[in-house]
This record gives sequence, C-alpha cells and structure tokens, in this order.
Amino acid sequence: MNEKVKTNVSGMNVISQSEGEASYTVEYGGKQYFIDQKILDKGTSKESIKVDQYLLTDGHRTLVDSATVNISDESSEMSTLAKCRGKQGVSVAIPIVKVSMNSCVIKKFLDIVEDADGIAGAIAGITALIKKIPGISVYAGAIAGAMFAGKYAIKKVSDNGKYGISYNWIIGTPVVVPWRNG
Repeated sequence: MNEKVKTNVSGMNVISQSEGEASYTVEYGGKQYFIDQKILDKGTSKESIKVDQYLLTDGHRTLVDSATVNISDESSEMSTLAKCRGKQGVSVAIPIVKVSMNSCVIKKFLDIVEDADGIAGAIAGITALIKKIPGISVYAGAIAGAMFAGKYAIKKVSDNGKYGISYNWIIGTPVVVPWRNG
C-alpha cells in the first residue's frame, strides 16, 4: 500500500539550521512558538539535545518549557528493538529533503510524542532519536519540528508504527508528505 497524506505544519518557519543548532517558529494550538535547539557536549558520551520553547506574544519571547535528552539513551534503546520494517536514510536535493525511517524508529517516535510532557520535550526526544540516521544530522532539528507537527499523519500512514515511512520535506515550508515505505 502506498498511502499518502499531506499535512500542513501550521506556519513552520525555519530561521537557522546547522550541525549543532536549529531555530524555528511553529504554530501549535493557536499560539506561535519559537523553538531553539542546541547540541550540548558534542562528541562525548554526555552528548544531548537541549530544546527551549518560547511563547511569542506582542513581539516578546517568554520561555515556557525547556527539555534536555541524552542522545545515547535514545540510540541504545533503538539497538535493542527487534525486527523493523522499511528503509532508513536521508537524501537531499535542495530544497527537498527525503527522509525514510523504519517501523522501529516510527514506533519510538510515536512513543516519544505520547509520553512527552510538552512540545520542548517531544522535539528534544525526536531530535535525539533521528540524529543518528545517516545524512540527517544537519537537518535533525528542523525535521524533528516538522515531524512533531505532522505526528497525526505519520501515525495514520505508519498504521501506528507498524510500517516505516518516507516523506519529502521542502526546506523552509510547512509541508510534509508522508507515505509507507515498508
């Protein structure tokens, strides 16, 4: 089955994206947020993702949530998962980033979204989860935000994590188009 769903990632605007940082705005629940992500202790066993979530009102930013997730915690959990369905990898042909994730990654993604206390925690967990996929590292922060915003479409297309998914993301736009890959 090759089911496609188009999801509008309500006003996501990527401000900056680099190997160690990502900044973007996203609309969620009728409110506008600024998301600021940073990699801490890069290249060490303590490497982690820190996400600060700010509410934007009347030109001001107010910190409303902050979360830090250790990358090795998410990576070690993934290595213990059993049989996975689907492809995994990233290809980039600017301005399109094609992301493929197997069912194990998608199931963990759905668990993170369900268990997170807020947007910052969910995005930090998602970034830590997907950062190790070959070719994704420089885009991990913005892709994590797009995945969070497109979580319902990802859940539907993957049949709640039973199948892997692929999707195209056009850099700087609010569109995610997922389909099953396995």
